[in-house]
Amino acid sequence: MLCQRCQELFTLAAELSDSDALPHQTCIEDWKASIESICMICATVWFQYTPDEQEKLSQLEGYEFETYGLLNIFVSVGDNSEFDLEFELGPSVAEVVGFPRRTIEFKARREEDPVICLVETSKVTPTGPYMTLSHSWGKGHIITLNKHSYQDLLRGMPLSSLPPTFRDACIITRQVGVNYLWIDALCIFQDKDDLSDWSMEASLMHKVYSFSYCNIVAAENKDSSEPIFRTRDPKRLIPPTTETLVRNRLCSSQVDEPSSSNKYIVDYGGSWSPVTNAHINTRGWVMQERLLSPRALHFVAFSAVARLYASYLLDEYVAGMWRKNLHNDLLWYGCDNYEDVPSRYEPYIAPSWSWASYKGKVFMMNYEHDRVEYLCEVDDCKLEHVTDDEMGAVRSGWLRLSGHLRQLKLLRRASEGNDMWSLAIDNIEYDPQQYRDGETANLWSSIWLDEPQTDFDEESKGGNLYCMLARHHLFNDTGDASNMWDFLLFQPVDPSRAIFRRIGIARTRTGKVNNPYPISSVNGGASSESVKDGHDTTTLPCAAYPGGVHSIYVI
Repeated sequence: MLCQRCQELFTLAAELSDSDALPHQTCIEDWKASIESICMICATVWFQYTPDEQEKLSQLEGYEFETYGLLNIFVSVGDNSEFDLEFELGPSVAEVVGFPRRTIEFKARREEDPVICLVETSKVTPTGPYMTLSHSWGKGHIITLNKHSYQDLLRGMPLSSLPPTFRDACIITRQVGVNYLWIDALCIFQDKDDLSDWSMEASLMHKVYSFSYCNIVAAENKDSSEPIFRTRDPKRLIPPTTETLVRNRLCSSQVDEPSSSNKYIVDYGGSWSPVTNAHINTRGWVMQERLLSPRALHFVAFSAVARLYASYLLDEYVAGMWRKNLHNDLLWYGCDNYEDVPSRYEPYIAPSWSWASYKGKVFMMNYEHDRVEYLCEVDDCKLEHVTDDEMGAVRSGWLRLSGHLRQLKLLRRASEGNDMWSLAIDNIEYDPQQYRDGETANLWSSIWLDEPQTDFDEESKGGNLYCMLARHHLFNDTGDASNMWDFLLFQPVDPSRAIFRRIGIARTRTGKVNNPYPISSVNGGASSESVKDGHDTTTLPCAAYPGGVHSIYVI
């Protein structure tokens, strides 16, 4: 249904021009009342806000709203097509290429309470397809496969003994007509004192999901104690209708009189919103399950994807990135938000230069360009893995970079109550809000730190911060080409051995000045201007300095 205000959006629309605005709810109480009465449009707008934003809106009194484009509404007549769910399962991929090492089989010893059994597929060959389950572990599960439960699962356990998420997944699998289900908690040994089975299974995960018939997604379950099937109000599934005045605009000079028509109100594109915004999709490891599964039923660790892609790309997987593209992949940055404070993972899981070490949302530095030049090269890379699996967990690692190193200062600047950072490279300061005319038009900087910092005063005064030019590109957004520079920011760990760790990235914009740092060329050596201007880059810590280029190690 629609509230009175939203009904008026359609009855008044015919009286307005394209540039006019329509008033909506005038106070938060009316808005919430419309949501409670299941007004589709009011609810859709409300849930576009985050919980924090909703809390702030709830504190407003008598706030005036105007909607300039409340939402995109798709008006259509219902489709009478019917789908036939009585289908026959064809030959399964699993029968051709093989099953997982273990799977759950259903045995109906008693109709009222079927039994599930763990099957070792190396000893018993299953027939037909199998399905998989994606779910959130939360605080753990009542039942898992371990050394103590192994024999009980082999003999069989009543379906009623499983936690609700697993039990519902079994029911769904049987309803589809499949007799086998793979659940990680029940098919991989979870003993904390022995991770050998888990490590082996993790290396096969790409096959488990790729070869499954269908993946069941417990999208909103926080843990296995919650059922997949939820109680819901059927009225919310019925598209609301409204009597609408519709104009048929043939051209600017010929407009028909408005006519009355009953229309369905449908949230255009909104059918995927419960999937995209589901709780389970806040977990990074579920990405591989979504990508690899041939199909998924949504009920409202990444190495498996890498293993599959490596076979196609013919490339080396390096702590979440690809060896051939490392010079570009190093330019990632973390995005802090209201919920997540940026930080490194503890304990150690990846080198500082890898996005996998960052606890939070990660983005790649974009570049819109007419011309781009990379200013540093990855000469070598070495990783030590926890197991023999090169796609698995990392114990330590380093890479050797060659490029133009510069001394750096990071300075905190307060602006309108927000803390911002400016950087100084070779005593040239780039303020985050500084704009100039002339040769240095639109000179500014942006800095993304990997970890929150109070200040870098001691490091800046002591000369213990460095940056390396990573990329130069021309950016043309105003009609005139503007030079932009991307930097990797480092702090020394052992200067005597030229060992650094990454602390963030930065971007500067230098207007028409195309060589401010200076360097003689992209691949050439350092310019003599750096020494002449008092910035002797030959004294900076490095493992080697061939042809005026610094070679350093980053861990």
